Amino acid sequence: MSDLLSLVDDYHSASSDENVNELVKKYGLVEIPYSGPPRTILGEYTGVVEGRKVELKYRWYDPSGPFNMQPDIHVLKLKIEGFEDIRESKFEN
Repeated sequence: MSDLLSLVDDYHSASSDENVNELVKKYGLVEIPYSGPPRTILGEYTGVVEGRKVELKYRWYDPSGPFNMQPDIHVLKLKIEGFEDIRESKFEN
């Protein structure tokens, strides 16, 4: 299996912060530094896999409302140069 196909498989199977950290490390992605005010972005990463630029954004949101406590949702968005957008991957945290 190619590295790009493995990357997409790992992306869709990520279900924890640990999985995301392993994915970033496995494919040699580098964090894009951010020094602004606090925000819902947990990390932005970039790298090259099989000669194609790869970008990964990792964020969270709180679906809770008044009197409706729910777990935070973590969202991954993967972009691969030359490919159509890949649907977001989500998991509860």
